[in-house]
Amino acid sequence: MPFAYHVVSQIYTESIEAKIPAVLEYLSTLIEVGCKFLIFAHHQLMIDSVYKFLQKKKVGCIRIVGTTLAASRQTMVADFQDKDD
Repeated sequence: MPFAYHVVSQIYTESIEAKIPAVLEYLSTLIEVGCKFLIFAHHQLMIDSVYKFLQKKKVGCIRIVGTTLAASRQTMVADFQDKDD
């Protein structure tokens, strides 16, 4: 791979890493006030960080990513919509 690709890839990763603490802080606020929330994230690193954070906080969640089977997605969405917590 060309050097420029590696530089861009590194910057891309660092920009995601820089955003994670702010996102997790915001999620802490939502958890504290008891809000039900939905997160959309493009970057796998962000998705993984949020998921680990929610597990650590013992916050129930579902995770739908590109590898989630289409047949499972609708059930997961319905479960999310039907739960009060």
